[in-house]
Amino acid sequence: MIRPIGKRGISPVIATVLLVSIVLVLGLIIFMWARLTVKSGVEKFGETITTACDDVSLSVSYEDDGSLSITNTGSRVPVYNIQMRVDSGGGIEVIEYNTPINLAPSESKSLPDVPSDIVSISPILRGTENGQEVAYICDKREISV
Repeated sequence: MIRPIGKRGISPVIATVLLVSIVLVLGLIIFMWARLTVKSGVEKFGETITTACDDVSLSVSYEDDGSLSITNTGSRVPVYNIQMRVDSGGGIEVIEYNTPINLAPSESKSLPDVPSDIVSISPILRGTENGQEVAYICDKREISV
């Protein structure tokens, strides 16, 4: 076979180095993406906190004095605090109640000083991650008010 004059290919060593480099970069990108998409290892009662979130059940209503009555109707998971989605007129604002409510199972509390235009409430649980206590918002257990 006759090669055209002035046309040269790359050597097999350079081609191998380029191929290995591309594979390593792609592997690193996939690893970082997977690390971001996998949920954190927060635990509650020795299981993933998402399992504990499935056991959370709240009952919420406004009282005549404007306070919010909240009852933990679940059987085993205490609720550390609540996250409220409030209609601020120009959109939805997400806020946490100003102090932890620490609501045990089957316990009710009346929360004063809450906005009157709450759209929904999500429970917040306390769990452990790497030996540290952390708060975890149970988005899937959001309750419309």
